Amino acid sequence: MKFQKIHLFIILLLSLIFCGCLGTFMREGMTSQSSYTGSGGNTVTKTTGPAGSTAYSGSGGNTVATGPAGQTVVATSDNTVNGVSYSDIPPGQEDLYILKSEVVPPVCPACPPASACPRQEPCQPCPPCARCPEPAFECKKVPNYSSSNDNFLPRPVLADFSQFGM
Repeated sequence: MKFQKIHLFIILLLSLIFCGCLGTFMREGMTSQSSYTGSGGNTVTKTTGPAGSTAYSGSGGNTVATGPAGQTVVATSDNTVNGVSYSDIPPGQEDLYILKSEVVPPVCPACPPASACPRQEPCQPCPPCARCPEPAFECKKVPNYSSSNDNFLPRPVLADFSQFGM
């Protein structure tokens, strides 16, 4: 049996199917995940990252994340989606908080136009052209006897027919 294109196609198709079914499951990002259930029925999921960071996600939608250096951040729907209420701001620190609508995004300054900055001194003149060197060889026409064009080949000419048939 001869190996044909359809055989190659079937082999590739079967290898893709087997790689998808028999391959290992790969989880990107975090390294391990485990769930704990408390006495009140609340469930928390502990996820440990590759650098030692830990995140605890509760059933209420809040998340506590601990970084590798030990810093802790609590993310709830109150401080992420709704923002911080005015009653949660400590007295004397009101100037550290602004409304989201008051945030001015950074804008890059515009580049000055080319006509705004004319060049003060003129450009330097181009260097003069150098002389061409004298050629170290001369060209000659050399016949090419291996070419297939017989128009330019020399024809043998017999000057005397006395020696022709001998």
